[in-house]
Amino acid sequence: MSAAAIHPPSVTAASHRLGALVQERSTMAQWWVELAAALDDLSDRMLNESQAVWHSMRLQLTDDAPHLSSHLRRIDAEQESLHGHVRQVRVLAGEAGGDPDQAMRIRDEVRGLLQRLRRHERRTTRVLVDAYVVDLGGE
Repeated sequence: MSAAAIHPPSVTAASHRLGALVQERSTMAQWWVELAAALDDLSDRMLNESQAVWHSMRLQLTDDAPHLSSHLRRIDAEQESLHGHVRQVRVLAGEAGGDPDQAMRIRDEVRGLLQRLRRHERRTTRVLVDAYVVDLGGE
């Protein structure tokens, strides 16, 4: 079971694109448009791809490693919270769009979101490792 199985490459690519935009120092109109599009893309991919993969794996994890149920519930809650955070940052970016004085605040919000996403991905990977490598001996 690889980390890529639960973290679809398209979600990773969308988060990398956001990270690259945050590093840019531009506050031109095109930057704001690209930022909004990247946030929308991440939101869509999280909702449509990542959650679909997780829900199908979760059923198997529940059967294979029932002792990890509290960790699974936490991941479920985190996914919902993360998706809400993406939408919140998107709204903030839309409200601040075009305002160069707000660009640093929006960059900080996006950085915080990306840090949360990485922590969630690591936590999810640890649960998979615990379930399939440690508990089941890699089966």
